Amino acid sequence: MKGILKVSLRLAILGSAVGLIVFTACTLTQKSDSLSFGMSNRIAEMPAPEQPDVAAAGAYLKARIAESRGDLEAAARFYKQSASITSKDLALNEAAFTTLLANGDIGDALSILKSMDGVQEIPPLGHILLASEAVKLGNYNKARIHVDKATETSPRLLHFKLMSSYLDFAEGKKVSEIQVDLAGFKQHEVLLPQKLFHMGRIYERSSDVENAREAYIASLAQDASSLFTILRLGSVLERGGDKETAMEMYHQFNLNNPDSVLLDYTMRRLDRGESPELLENTLSSDIADVLFSFATLMVSQGMDLAGRQLMHMADYLDPQYPFTDFYLGIVEEQSGRPEKAIGYYKRINSGERAYLAAQVRIAEAKFSRKEKGDAVKMLLTLTQERPELPLVTRALAEMYYDMNEYPKAIEQFAKLLGDLEEPNRHHAVLYFARGASLERLGKFDEAAVDLQKAISLEPNNPMALNYLGYMWVNQNKNITEAFDYIKKAVLLKPNDGSIIDSLGWAYFRMGEYKKAVGFLERAVELEPTDATINAHLGDVYEKLERKPEARLQWERALSFDPDSAEEKARLRGKINGTETADSLH
Repeated sequence: MKGILKVSLRLAILGSAVGLIVFTACTLTQKSDSLSFGMSNRIAEMPAPEQPDVAAAGAYLKARIAESRGDLEAAARFYKQSASITSKDLALNEAAFTTLLANGDIGDALSILKSMDGVQEIPPLGHILLASEAVKLGNYNKARIHVDKATETSPRLLHFKLMSSYLDFAEGKKVSEIQVDLAGFKQHEVLLPQKLFHMGRIYERSSDVENAREAYIASLAQDASSLFTILRLGSVLERGGDKETAMEMYHQFNLNNPDSVLLDYTMRRLDRGESPELLENTLSSDIADVLFSFATLMVSQGMDLAGRQLMHMADYLDPQYPFTDFYLGIVEEQSGRPEKAIGYYKRINSGERAYLAAQVRIAEAKFSRKEKGDAVKMLLTLTQERPELPLVTRALAEMYYDMNEYPKAIEQFAKLLGDLEEPNRHHAVLYFARGASLERLGKFDEAAVDLQKAISLEPNNPMALNYLGYMWVNQNKNITEAFDYIKKAVLLKPNDGSIIDSLGWAYFRMGEYKKAVGFLERAVELEPTDATINAHLGDVYEKLERKPEARLQWERALSFDPDSAEEKARLRGKINGTETADSLH
């Protein structure tokens, strides 16, 4: 059960870092142009160069090995080397461009594209990069040509339409005509908040504050969690003299998103009596904004490679864009590269909007690299500097839990929960976490109170239902209610091995071994390396007189490093025949 809590908390805290800066971060449920855009999450499925030069082939093989290891920097370097030797190999050119762009090597990526021009078809993202270069150089006609070529591949993709609309604005087209054209564009329904946001942004760029406000409000009605829309609407309201409404909106956002610190910069600016930020009046910043939102969409669909490429283009167009480095760090964390993530987070300076969030993420990334002392020290410093911020205290509490320092974890969770006047569903995970910490210390009655509170706040939380049900089953307490909780958890997450294990274990504790065995075998299929689940299956095999299989499962459980020395000793006793399956887990 301990591992379950670790995973659920870590995903929750990382998810909060991601979700609040994207628009509608969900997978598109229907086939859309963004999915048929020709982007892949693999660099290239391609044969080795025909009649290869020995050096080119060697570089190519090194590139493929680096790619398989997730080392984009090395892959880009070797693909580029191979393509430079075998310059007419079209697949190598495209692979070199793809990896160079994903690695942020914009200059080299542009060089590869220009060597492809007139020789082979340029990929859609290649046209977008060439359009971005043209925008930076002020060549709007050339930018238009490349945006149009990209649009030919996916004419219904909103982001290409938005780029065209911003080009129209830069070239002096009437805003009313741009808005009519954009309003009539039919995009996938989950992208409507983005379209409304950019309609507001175009109005704001043209100083039409009233229409900008209405468009932002319409966007928020579709997606109330979009930080970007909150920031732009708040700026419009503040500059229009309605600071009170803006403050209420910021406060409500923080209440609904207690794990976010991304509005901290805005709140501190207000405390200092400073004015809100104006939109940067450049086409580069406009296109960067589109590319950033496109990047977050790609990442939300599991297309991290495309997300990186788009993010680096946004950074190329607008190096001062407030969240590019932060989001690149998030992507690297999600891809299991904490060291690379830390590099991006450290690029964010103390005066920037994402600085505090980046400091928390650095600590989390250090923790995942086993630099636990440094991580805890960072968070302790942050909690002393900013004790009022829930995210920092929560991250520290979770680290203590992961380090088995349960009293310290409980102390931190108590700080978070002590001042709550009206807990809501967002606080359910905190009650769950404190309850789990209390359970680890054997304070079962106190743990039950917190776990029941978590369930009352979030009745369909399968982790809390399962945790409390499993705890009671192990105590032979409240068996009927525990059984109901576990069965509900199974309905909510039918393919979760830990929850299936709890149901099988409940049947075991009730003496219904024939019912138990099927669930426990299924649980082991789903979680084959979980020590506790394998031990449970061994126990039920023993009860069914399948002793050789029981011994095998106990040996497997022992090989998977159980949580405690006590559990290891029990397993050894069962293997040696000095203990039985009745020993508690």
